[in-house]
Amino acid sequence: MPESCGSEEDLQLKQAYRRTYESGTLHFGHEKFQAALSSKDLKVQPKKANIAGLRLADVLAYGHTLSKSIANWQTCGWRSWKPSAVLFGL
Repeated sequence: MPESCGSEEDLQLKQAYRRTYESGTLHFGHEKFQAALSSKDLKVQPKKANIAGLRLADVLAYGHTLSKSIANWQTCGWRSWKPSAVLFGL
């Protein structure tokens, strides 16, 4: 499930996903994609939906945020810091 980037970009991504789902690629037939994917339609969600998987993807893509939080915790001695707070805004 990707994060929304704007209506035109979202539409292009959905069309590419559907085309791949229905027709496959040069290397893999549509059967492989249909067996592996749960839906023929791509579900795009806005960042404000606050979906845990999208938050985790942000942390993985921009790990410096997590590293910075850990460094601050170690140097400042934050006792209340929890990884779930950084990952999921808890």
